[in-house]
Amino acid sequence: MSTHQVLLYYKYILLENSHELWQKHKQICQELNLTGRVLIGLEGLNGTLEGTLENCQKYQNWLRNFAEFTDIEFKISPSNGLSFPKMSVRIRDEIVAGHTQINPTHITGKYLSPSELQNWFETGKEFYIIDMRNDYEQQSGHFENSILPPLGHFRDLPQVLKSLEHLKNKTVVPVCTGGVRCETASGFLLENGFCDVWQLKGGIFRYLEEFPNQHFLGKLYVFDKRLLLSFGQKSIGKCQICGVPSENYINIVNWRENLNLNLDQKLENELENKMKNGLENGFTVETKNKSEENNFHKNPTEILTGIPENKFENAENEESQNENKETGNPTKDPKKHLICCQDCIDKGLVELQK
Repeated sequence: MSTHQVLLYYKYILLENSHELWQKHKQICQELNLTGRVLIGLEGLNGTLEGTLENCQKYQNWLRNFAEFTDIEFKISPSNGLSFPKMSVRIRDEIVAGHTQINPTHITGKYLSPSELQNWFETGKEFYIIDMRNDYEQQSGHFENSILPPLGHFRDLPQVLKSLEHLKNKTVVPVCTGGVRCETASGFLLENGFCDVWQLKGGIFRYLEEFPNQHFLGKLYVFDKRLLLSFGQKSIGKCQICGVPSENYINIVNWRENLNLNLDQKLENELENKMKNGLENGFTVETKNKSEENNFHKNPTEILTGIPENKFENAENEESQNENKETGNPTKDPKKHLICCQDCIDKGLVELQK
């Protein structure tokens, strides 16, 4: 039995005392030795926390003592106590960075329970699921027959709106991990002329709790070191380089840290050491033209993806100016995360040893 758990929760509500709540959150999270991320703003609260079973329960009780949060819903999953490196409590203008100017307390889609969605699947109702998660989240799992917009980041939603316009008079159901992004996304669709917009109450997480191995294919990507949550589903992830089945996510911007490789500790340490040595000494790669032998240097990002490192640095700099609690990832081009199989990782290591 797990000794720790992760709490996922949010609530859109006008918070005039956001700074006071921020101070109290910092204090209680320190007292309970919690880790994770909490965003607080005038529009509400959005958090993901990890702690012992006892301390997570104390936090839930503490938060529900506030009049604004007596009815807040927590999504709970087991963990090992290592899902987050530290505790971060911040004040933000938006509790999900979408830059859509949508206030879900004023406009949002109708709520659809997991059991209602299951009934729609089983009865053959005409409806269209729109996956509002980032494209790399979609790689590891998604609903059957769902529409997968090429979202590099949630704030890219306005850019894909045109590709969804043929659904304006259809029944659409935006989905995301825990529901918070779809509060805004559904409101955005309504604001742009979509007539029958729903949202999955509790997100994909709640559906999988109630209906594992049904109409969601693959595993659920989460924004902590666990990376993937399985409710008994088979993997559908594929290496984005060679196409073989894989669940290995790599972070191709922060390649020096390699925190997103699902490797055993020995191999992960070996990989990290090789990359550190390469960073210090340069990665020598033979050119196709022997006459051009000039100790041309490449790094692991370029070896694995064919994209020069400076492009990823530009994306990383852009992201540092547009930080987002739920995603923390740059826009579509270039990708920051991708699934890469062990063979392709090994090929990269062979290159590094040249």
